[in-house]
Amino acid sequence: MNQNNKTYVIDFVIPAGPTGPQGIQGITGPTGPSSLSALLFAEFIASSKEGDLEIYKNIILPNNSNVFVSKNNEIDINEPGNYEFTISGVLGGLSPDELLSINMIVTSEDGNSYNVMLASILADTKQEYFSQTMLITFRQKQTIKIFFRKDNFYNSAIESVSLLIKKIF
Repeated sequence: MNQNNKTYVIDFVIPAGPTGPQGIQGITGPTGPSSLSALLFAEFIASSKEGDLEIYKNIILPNNSNVFVSKNNEIDINEPGNYEFTISGVLGGLSPDELLSINMIVTSEDGNSYNVMLASILADTKQEYFSQTMLITFRQKQTIKIFFRKDNFYNSAIESVSLLIKKIF
């Protein structure tokens, strides 16, 4: 080591003896908390028409789960609980000042429905990206649909839409 124009040397040996025998194994500790009990990942068919988006393909994990049931244009959520929703996609072919929105229509098993605004976009370019994450608590079975709202005389389209739903503790 060189410091203050002086050279220092550190010279020492770390003593090492023979390796001792292995000790006994302790008891297994408790399982750590899990924050995820089920998930659904869905991709939707691109559309230039206003209305419910159709599911192209989906994955449900664990695959023996009955928490989610995916249908043509809706998803049943069969258990009450806390859910994290993440949706993303692209809006293309936009005209200046065109107003578009993506909503989730939630219908409970008693027939009551409400809309959740996922994205509302006033176009200023020909293409807009959107992404939204939210937490929702359901107290009973729900059915959800993703709805694309636009003025039909525009040529805009929604594409590359994916939805991830996680049931969390």
